[in-house]
Amino acid sequence: MVSIIKAMRTAIGKYSGMYKDIELVDFSAELVKSITKNLKIDEVILGNVLANNLGQNIARQIAVNGNIDKEVPAYLINMVCGSGMKAIELGYSSIVSGNNNVVLVGGVEKMTGSDNMLKDGLTDAFSNTHMGITAENIVEKYNFTREELDDYAFNSQRKAQNAIENGYFKAEIYNDMIDEYPRFNMEREKLSNLKPVFKEDGKVTAGNSSGINDGAAMLVLADEKYAKENNLEVLANIRGFATVGYDPEYMGLAPIFSTKKLLEKFNLSVEDIDLFEANEAFSSVSLAFIKELNIPEEKINVNGGAIAIGHPIGASGSRIVVTLVHELIRRDLKRGIATLCVGGGQGISILIER
Repeated sequence: MVSIIKAMRTAIGKYSGMYKDIELVDFSAELVKSITKNLKIDEVILGNVLANNLGQNIARQIAVNGNIDKEVPAYLINMVCGSGMKAIELGYSSIVSGNNNVVLVGGVEKMTGSDNMLKDGLTDAFSNTHMGITAENIVEKYNFTREELDDYAFNSQRKAQNAIENGYFKAEIYNDMIDEYPRFNMEREKLSNLKPVFKEDGKVTAGNSSGINDGAAMLVLADEKYAKENNLEVLANIRGFATVGYDPEYMGLAPIFSTKKLLEKFNLSVEDIDLFEANEAFSSVSLAFIKELNIPEEKINVNGGAIAIGHPIGASGSRIVVTLVHELIRRDLKRGIATLCVGGGQGISILIER
């Protein structure tokens, strides 16, 4: 068994916001210093999509600048929006295989100022269209109304505001900062007034899409036996993962199938899962996920999601796991699943238990 012994993140910044004048390596290294304090790390694995001309292997840069011993190896993984979660899976596998006892994993992203953002991060390589078109494809497939999309986005904003005002994110954000992207006291009619972004007659707007953001999220994983022998507090345990490929033009549907695969793998049903964190790339993605798996509203993205909090693409896969871990603890619940759609047509899901 692999245990999660630390789970922390930065506050999420808006585009050209709080991290505008801070390098990705620098704000990520500060998180590393906090999350690895007094721990012996064997390896560092980080996800990132937009390296943005920062030089060789920014995972190594972040590790060294975060005071990780220079003898500890570090490497980078790019699975687009799934990068942060795939880093967790690779760390998990390195522990299960016996290669490591303690691994720092996660994801980092600074979309602000990235010259490569559109081509490398937000454009489907197969159809040469923006990710927003894949969201419009889902709208058409399910006949979602503009009202349904905007209602979902509005509720995400309200839940995020409630979480921030009640201090629910304090345990996961490593310093005293708060997320910069949520729109406090949003008026529902403002969402209705926004024009479609990707198609002239479309329904996907900036308001019912995730943000373009900066941030980092990390976890420290440890072999369960090692954690016990060294008196390390265990926050949760990782049961396993599932990944699937899917039609790139409907990439937002892939989490439905990776989650079904994960549930089948462990002979579980939706009823057995206490909480879901499903990345809100677009309202249409989340609505399809909820519809196909018949997930009760009170179980999913209970503190809002990427539409409100933001979507720093390389970090989101680990951010939702960090949030899920802490919300399971806060509510004293047992089991949760986090999942994301991935540009290019893939889905990845993780099952954790306390």
